[in-house]
Amino acid sequence: MSMSEVYKGAARDFASLPMFPLFETVHYVMTAMAIREEKGSLEFARKHPLASLVAFVLCCCGGSLAVDLLLGLPLATPLLKGKALAVMVVVWYLIFHSPGDICYKFLHWQPAYIVLTIFKECRRAHSVRLGMKIAKEVYKDRRLVHIMAGMLKASGTRWAKTVEQLIRGAPTAWQHELVKPSPIFKASLLVSIVYCMQDQKLILIPQQELMLAAATFFVLLRTSTIVLHMQDPFNYIEKAVKLVLFRKLEGDDREGGEDGDDRDESEKKEQ
Repeated sequence: MSMSEVYKGAARDFASLPMFPLFETVHYVMTAMAIREEKGSLEFARKHPLASLVAFVLCCCGGSLAVDLLLGLPLATPLLKGKALAVMVVVWYLIFHSPGDICYKFLHWQPAYIVLTIFKECRRAHSVRLGMKIAKEVYKDRRLVHIMAGMLKASGTRWAKTVEQLIRGAPTAWQHELVKPSPIFKASLLVSIVYCMQDQKLILIPQQELMLAAATFFVLLRTSTIVLHMQDPFNYIEKAVKLVLFRKLEGDDREGGEDGDDRDESEKKEQ
């Protein structure tokens, strides 16, 4: 069996994987850990458990809520899945209130965290495609809407974290994705564009194989950030575009450096 046949077989298997319960549960765990690493979140969860739980559920459903809001669909749809909500509650309790904090400590152990990250990024590749599929059912020929839906579905948790921070009264709530786009946000946008080009036959790669390639891209991007502490690779492109298209103002270098440092520091804590 050739490598090409092995890859095609792996792509078919990957595309047919069900997201619930395994991949969705990993998503909930990673979301809870990202919130837990925010300053003051643990104390808030213990003083205001109901508010903390509601904020966590909103973050877990962030991608679905963002897509529904974009497309004008009922926002309550993600909250109608009883089994998923039950899993969210259990995950929230274990991450914030487990005896001796054993669950958080074990999952924060780097080997365990990397395994969770791989599952999480595989889910993200599926999420981009799912978001675009939902958009096509509502707006069949609106490619820009398809791209936005795919991007929001894959990175919606990061947008929902702004709401979670507002609920906690965190002073960093203004640092949302529009102000400081994360590498995952940019990668999700890039993959959405590539998926759209494949739909338009501009990229002659089967959908299943492209999804596996996207998952590999997401995994490499996140694991390199964790293991190698690699900075945002999109920064180099952004700097080149900014240099060509936008007039440089006095103090840009100093402010850009400070923002970059803050972004790199916060990215280490992101899911």
